[in-house]
Amino acid sequence: MKQKYLFIRLIILGLFFVATNSFAQKTVIHILDEHTSEPCPFANVVLYDKNNYYLKGTVSNDNGDVTFEIKEKSKIVISYVGYKTLTDYITPGENKTIHLQPSYFEMESVVVTGQYKPQPVDKSIYKIDVIGLKQMEERGVNNLAEALANETNIRLQHDPALGTSLTLQGLSGENVKFLIDGVPMIGRLNGNIDLSQINMDNVDHIEIVQGPMAVVYGTNALAGVVNIITKENTRNKNLLNISSYTGTEGAYNLSMSGSVIRKKHTFALSGARNMFQGIDMSDTSRSMEFKPKLQYNAGFDYSYRKGDLKVRFKSSYFDEEIRHYGNLVPADAVTANDVHFYTNRYTNSLQINNKLTESLYVDFLGAYSYFDRQTQNYRKDLTTFEQKAVGDVSQTSFTNMMMRGNFSIVKLDSKLNYQFGFDINLDDAKGDKISTDDPSMGDYAAYLSAQYQFLKNASVQPGLRFIYNTKYGAPLIPSVNLQWELFKGFNFRASYARGFRSPSIKELYLDFVDSNHDLHGNDSLEAETNNSYNTSITYSIERSKYMIKFEPRFFFNDGKNMITLVQIEEGFNAYQNTNLGIRRTIGGDFNVKFLFYPGLTINAGFNRTGSSYSRSTDVADLPDYTFYNNYTFNAKYNFRKQKLTLAVFMKYYGSTPHIVLKDDELVTITKDVYGDVEASVTKLLWKDKISLVIGGKNLLDNDYIGYSDGSFSNQPTAFGRYYFIKLNIKLDML
Repeated sequence: MKQKYLFIRLIILGLFFVATNSFAQKTVIHILDEHTSEPCPFANVVLYDKNNYYLKGTVSNDNGDVTFEIKEKSKIVISYVGYKTLTDYITPGENKTIHLQPSYFEMESVVVTGQYKPQPVDKSIYKIDVIGLKQMEERGVNNLAEALANETNIRLQHDPALGTSLTLQGLSGENVKFLIDGVPMIGRLNGNIDLSQINMDNVDHIEIVQGPMAVVYGTNALAGVVNIITKENTRNKNLLNISSYTGTEGAYNLSMSGSVIRKKHTFALSGARNMFQGIDMSDTSRSMEFKPKLQYNAGFDYSYRKGDLKVRFKSSYFDEEIRHYGNLVPADAVTANDVHFYTNRYTNSLQINNKLTESLYVDFLGAYSYFDRQTQNYRKDLTTFEQKAVGDVSQTSFTNMMMRGNFSIVKLDSKLNYQFGFDINLDDAKGDKISTDDPSMGDYAAYLSAQYQFLKNASVQPGLRFIYNTKYGAPLIPSVNLQWELFKGFNFRASYARGFRSPSIKELYLDFVDSNHDLHGNDSLEAETNNSYNTSITYSIERSKYMIKFEPRFFFNDGKNMITLVQIEEGFNAYQNTNLGIRRTIGGDFNVKFLFYPGLTINAGFNRTGSSYSRSTDVADLPDYTFYNNYTFNAKYNFRKQKLTLAVFMKYYGSTPHIVLKDDELVTITKDVYGDVEASVTKLLWKDKISLVIGGKNLLDNDYIGYSDGSFSNQPTAFGRYYFIKLNIKLDML
């Protein structure tokens, strides 16, 4: 009998052992700083199952500890402000200590622009500059213009009515291609995208590639590509972000975004309202140099993930109203003539990425974009504030349909990888400012490239693009890129690329006239070509407590028929598109970055660019280069224990050349030098869920910047010194 009971007890114990092992077991993780072994409280910890599906998430306690109950081996992803994101695996019942590496030493931001597959920036065959989310948050950035303002190799031009544009490698306008998650942006007014229209609240980071990228991205990519990468929620079951901004310049902004994960599906919504009350620099009239504007942004994002398959659909909408307040009507002291400008832009895109085999990657991107600008005149009664529309609405709209597909063969153990794909862009326009009945244009292209590793740490990538354009004959577009890591920390890159760009519909046919501008299309324009040569070196020295990084870079662009929007001497606001027979730009920049653990970061940069042009195609007629400089200096210190960051950002602009049409001859005038300084204090609160930023911009109080030869009156460049406060709230509802 005793043996019988003993046997039953053994069976019960066995069943209990099996049962307890088939259910969740307690697993404890200790998260510590790699250098100090101090705990990392409030770190985000997310679990995924063997199929990479979201399981659960939480944050570490004051001692840096996290406790889970899991049934099987799971993937764990740990992210913490100021540290490198870590991925590891844990098993049921395990007690594990994980050390996080401070991000001061992190050099491997993952980039996607022009890549066969996402990879660390230091492994990219292209030299790519990355502006990260943390940097934008610490500067209180609201739009793309503010985000790019502190880059050494970029010069911004401010127009009080048309917004902000940029120059890269001495080239601007249609020569710089802007992408949002790979989708081309449309809506250029004076050849430039208004960077102040691009909201940054839903942006993860920005990737900047200098030099022609026409093989991959086609037209508008002669000077380079700016690719804005938006945020994606892949770690938090429910996520809510709220951001507000107010400044003494009269700006009041509010944005919200939220997302939820349901197994394989992610849904996200975002919205923003930005208001600027306008500034009158002279205080002597009702009209303002910097026009009042009201902007709305809205977006929907859906993603489906299953293994290596990712499907993402995005829809975004932008609405802007700019008001030009006119002066009083002379014959009637209580009424005024106003003009309102309305802008609408919306984009729908579908992106599919999949890894079909161990080496075959397939990417597809399709999008439809629409841009519309309307102008309405009003007569306003200043006693009753009632306004009445005068005349008809003037309207111009542009559409773009694009499809791009890539097929990449990437084998880990192979020295040869390659990619081929297609790119289709269809553009159309209509409106009373379009001077032709057939403004449509199509661009059809196929491209291929191969990356060959001819040495252990050296690769070369030749590429070729075949183009058919419905209005202009297009040549073959070749490129070749070289990357060579001569030794640890020393990376050399060199590239040659040919660029081709047909004139845009706006450059050909758009007549844009308002109270501040007089721009006219030119249907006689010829297509541009450009040969570009770029070299760069990245050399970093890393030790246990500090790191120094040196980045010299050089470029030379030899352009033919470059389309330039030139000012006409008879009127400051009058412009004309014209072809230059030859335009060459040459220069380089040198950046130094110093990091000292635990909190000091210093960046310094110098850029020098030279430009020479001639209406003739004879090289003998080309004059000497006109050179101009940029200087940048940034410093910040992060007090980790206090979760407080102090930062200063400085930029100095040397005399800037501008092309002017005088007596039917192109001449160069120079804009006066000026500097810009920003400062900010960032404080993390409530378990790092709240970020409070207080700072000042344009601290040198710039307003009007004149021209050295007095050919033109002073131009309003900024509206003086101002201060701001920005509040960011991130709620991870795990």
